[in-house]
Amino acid sequence: MNADLDGADSRWLIAEDGFTAVLANTYETLFTTGNGYLGTRGSLEEGHEGALPGTFLRGVFDHHDSAVPDLVKAPDWLTLAVVVNGIRLDVTSVSVVRHRRMLDMREGALLRDTVFDLVVLIASRANHILGQDLSRRTQGLVERMGALASAMWRQAVDSWYQRDRCAGLALGGRDEEMDELHASLIAELASGRMALPVTMEMTLVARFYERLGDHAVNIARRVVYLAGSAAD
Repeated sequence: MNADLDGADSRWLIAEDGFTAVLANTYETLFTTGNGYLGTRGSLEEGHEGALPGTFLRGVFDHHDSAVPDLVKAPDWLTLAVVVNGIRLDVTSVSVVRHRRMLDMREGALLRDTVFDLVVLIASRANHILGQDLSRRTQGLVERMGALASAMWRQAVDSWYQRDRCAGLALGGRDEEMDELHASLIAELASGRMALPVTMEMTLVARFYERLGDHAVNIARRVVYLAGSAAD
């Protein structure tokens, strides 16, 4: 989830840097947008625990459970569910690398830039497997793949912001290391030392990490096309 937050006049901006649960409802109120007929609170589209989304229509009141008439809450039209490998993404259930929102008061636009940590998300798929279910070699290989995937993605993100044309070459060597670790882990899983359900689960985890490495390399190699020209 991202948006172009650059280029806006800071004098017209209200910004939220990072997500803090105790301030979430406050920013929902501050980031409310409308057109005089309809107004929507600035809640996160995917929702989170404690969120108070709401859309309200001008002149539509009710006092069904209150002595004072209140604005009627209309159906929430912003609800969005993003599910990866059976896990629903939101800022409280998944590790967040970066989260920033800005309300441009001049343009009447709410912009957002949120990056979730997919390494943590994918690793959580196997968090129900106890340590004693895995061979010592399997544990070591998975830990190395996780650390390497995390480092590769941070390097890919840095290449975008720094317009680094050489990042693809640098990540190529790390991708070869990831492929070697993946092959070693598959060989260990094929040895039959672990229970079949554990082996199947860890085979998926191995594939996820290997694909993460491939995606990081592809992003870095396309920086020149995605980011435009850069000074040599």
